[in-house]
Amino acid sequence: MRRRSVGGGRAQPRLHSLRGGTATASLALPALQPEVVKSSLKAVSELLTCCGLGVLATKVGLLDAPTTRSLAKCVYNVFLPAMLTTSVASTVAAGAGWSLCPLPLAAWLQVVLGLVLAAALLGPRMLDTPAGRDVAALSSFGNSGVLPLIFADCLFRHHPALHARANALVAMFLLGWSPLFWTLGFSLLSARASPAPPGEPAGAPQDGFWVTLRRRVLTPPIIGCLAGIAVGALPPLRALFVPPATLLPFHRCLEIFGKAYSPAALLVLASSLAMPPPSAAADDDHAHGGAPPRPVRDLGVVMLVRFLLLPLSFGGLLTLSGRAGLLPHDPLRDFILTMQATMPSAQNAVLALQVAGEPTRATRMARMLLVIYLAAALPVALVLSVALQSSGLLAAA
Repeated sequence: MRRRSVGGGRAQPRLHSLRGGTATASLALPALQPEVVKSSLKAVSELLTCCGLGVLATKVGLLDAPTTRSLAKCVYNVFLPAMLTTSVASTVAAGAGWSLCPLPLAAWLQVVLGLVLAAALLGPRMLDTPAGRDVAALSSFGNSGVLPLIFADCLFRHHPALHARANALVAMFLLGWSPLFWTLGFSLLSARASPAPPGEPAGAPQDGFWVTLRRRVLTPPIIGCLAGIAVGALPPLRALFVPPATLLPFHRCLEIFGKAYSPAALLVLASSLAMPPPSAAADDDHAHGGAPPRPVRDLGVVMLVRFLLLPLSFGGLLTLSGRAGLLPHDPLRDFILTMQATMPSAQNAVLALQVAGEPTRATRMARMLLVIYLAAALPVALVLSVALQSSGLLAAA
């Protein structure tokens, strides 16, 4: 296979294949390439630096609680749907739509695996307490939007075709992940009371079951994914909205809004991390009928599941599926799925509580996420390095 140079001068990582890769795989894992490790560490360091700047902006008064909540609504209702619409539409229009189909099912499988692993460590009665439900949610739902997109940008930004398809793979993973989060995940996080639908304040009058379910499933991100599939798959819509066939500016305008998703969502997370700690009364779970939380044990369970047990178990299932012929050979898909299985817990846990009007609980959750994200740097960089090396997506010159 002929390789194209990514840059001039000294040897650079090269794009190996969009969907092919090497035909054979060695049973022994080869030594990690320095450029691959460097790319992984760079992605992790960019994330930590962005969060640090967001925390600093909050500490000096540039961001406050009302601003953070408003920004969270913008992310949820505008920036994220715009990004998902354009990425999915472009990928489906390019003829790669069928390769995206396993992603939503894989998202469900990862959530179920995380929940089973957390239950195995804490016991089946973990859902009886608010602290146990928090552990279940944080173990089951990884950061499936912001971080994978940031990593994809850091690793593939110099390869436009590979970058666009990586974004679409993340978008289709969200198509399965997001409905599950806004139903099962939101219920796990709301241990004390029935959650308000996203976008409505806590305590608002509740509608019937089917209306509430529809609002949680047909969320703006899901509508964005479905719109992207329709626009990319239907020839009249594709000719009308997807460049270069169209002269209309809608697609490019949505791309501009979509570029704001990652920085805005990072600011929501960073600002929540920097908010003042909740009051002792609000933090006293056992006063509301639950067992007192055990932060060290709970954090240990979440990090063990997210950074070791889930990547190993899902990676084993992915390998078995490939050898059994259940999945076609696709290194980029496998890399994205492995990356999703290793991501730290979902920052949407904070975003959802901010949107629902529960800033105190959002702050408590953000404090747990702070420890998880700081601990994630080394294992995530290691898994990304191994996954990139074994996938053959980047090869040394």
